[in-house]
Amino acid sequence: MLYVESWAKKKIEKHDEEKKTVKHFKESLAKFVEKIAESGRLESPVIFFIDELDRCRPSFAIELLERIKHILSVRGIVFVLSLDRSQLSHAIRGRYGAGFDADGYLRRFIDLNFELPVVSPERYIDSLFSEFDLYNLGRSGERPGDDVSAAQEIIKQMAGWYDLSLRAIGQCITELTIAIRIAPQKHWLMCDMSAFFIVLRASKPELFEGYASGKLGTKELLSELSKAGVDKKHLEQTPWRGVGFFLHAWSRKPGEFQTTLNGWNSAFATARDLRQPSLEASYLELYHRYEANNQINAFEAVKNRLDFAKRFPS
Repeated sequence: MLYVESWAKKKIEKHDEEKKTVKHFKESLAKFVEKIAESGRLESPVIFFIDELDRCRPSFAIELLERIKHILSVRGIVFVLSLDRSQLSHAIRGRYGAGFDADGYLRRFIDLNFELPVVSPERYIDSLFSEFDLYNLGRSGERPGDDVSAAQEIIKQMAGWYDLSLRAIGQCITELTIAIRIAPQKHWLMCDMSAFFIVLRASKPELFEGYASGKLGTKELLSELSKAGVDKKHLEQTPWRGVGFFLHAWSRKPGEFQTTLNGWNSAFATARDLRQPSLEASYLELYHRYEANNQINAFEAVKNRLDFAKRFPS
C-alpha cells in the first residue's frame, strides 16, 4: 500500500512539473513572437508550414497534432498543415479502431480547412517542363531525338497508361532534366528514349531491367507494352516511331536486331506502293540516318546518364 501511495505521489509531482514546464515554454514562445513583431523584421503571425503530415508514421502524426494543439497554441503563431485528409483519417482509424470518428478527431486540431484543386497530370507536366526550362535545354530542330517536346508527349501518355502519381511524375521529369544537362555537347540528347526509359523504370522496373540485361527481347517488351496501350498505331506516329525504332536497334538480345533489320529490308524490297511507306520503311530511313551519325549503339551512353540521374533524390 505504501508503495502504491509513493508511486502515485511521484506521478502527480511529475505531472505538475510537466504542466509548469509547458506553461513556461508557452510564455517564452509568446515573448519571442512579441519581440519579433516589435523589431519590425517580421510581421506577426509567425507561420510554420508542416508538409505531408499524412506520410509520417501514424503515431508520430497524431502526437504532433496533439502537441501543436496543447503546447504550441500560442497567440501570434499559426500552423499550416499540408496533408491528404483521407489518408490521415485512415491512419487514425488504424490506431483507434475502424469505427473511430477520425474526422471529428481532426476537427479538434484544424480550425480552417482548405482543399487545393486537383491538378491534371498533363498540366503538371507542362508546368514542370517550363519550371525546369527544359524547352531551352533541348536542341530542337538540330538533330533527331534532341527535341524535348517529344519527351513531354511520351511522359504525358505513359503517365496516363500507368496511372503515375504527381510525385512520381515529378521524379521522372527531374531525372530527365539531369540526364539532359549532363549530356556532352557533341552527343545527341535522345530525349524521347530517355523519357521513355525513365518512366518505364519508374512504373515497370522489371521490364526496364529485363530489356537492359538482354533477358527480354524487343518483341517481348512490345508485347508487354501493348497491354498498356502502345500498339502498332502508336508506333507509326510521332514521337513513338523513334521509340519503336530504338527499342529494336538497341535490343540487348544477341542477334535480334540483325534479324529484324533483315525483315525490314525484305518488306521494303517487296513493297508495292512506295508513295505510302510502311512502318518498316520508316524504320529503315531512321536506321540509315542514325547509323551515319553512330547512334545505333548509343544505349549504354543513355543508360549511364539515366543511372547517374537516378542517384539524386527528388
